[in-house]
Amino acid sequence: MHERKRNRSIDCMRCLHQQLFSESKGGFALPGGKANIFSEVFAQMGYEPLPRYVESSENRRSAPDTAKDYPLICFTGRPGPMYVHDQGRTLPWIREMRPEPEAMVNTLDADKYGIADGDLVTLASLQGCLPAGSGHRQQIRGGHLITPGQTKH
Repeated sequence: MHERKRNRSIDCMRCLHQQLFSESKGGFALPGGKANIFSEVFAQMGYEPLPRYVESSENRRSAPDTAKDYPLICFTGRPGPMYVHDQGRTLPWIREMRPEPEAMVNTLDADKYGIADGDLVTLASLQGCLPAGSGHRQQIRGGHLITPGQTKH
């Protein structure tokens, strides 16, 4: 990393630290001065003060019959670096970098379902479907696939 860029990153971290952490209050700039899992602010506003995991209504435990028709769990994630914080998908020259959405699937699952690397596949769920190019990845957990958060325009 270039020294100038590195220094800018360090300056940004210091600025963020100064915004969040207040020496005069003896801690974070939050009601209790500490970062807490229990949110006093949420509680005062009538929201649940503790984080809570809410399982999807379409999963293997709650809908086992659906899992027979849709055997893979799909994770959408952050888009590729060319699409972060904007609607860059509408720019033709950016679309050329990744013209099709990508479905990254475990190599063993790809073999099981007869998907060759680079095949055009259709990702389907109860919510709809999306065409995507396939990419084999050993790092993807079996029974799962990842499609970086993007849609075809």
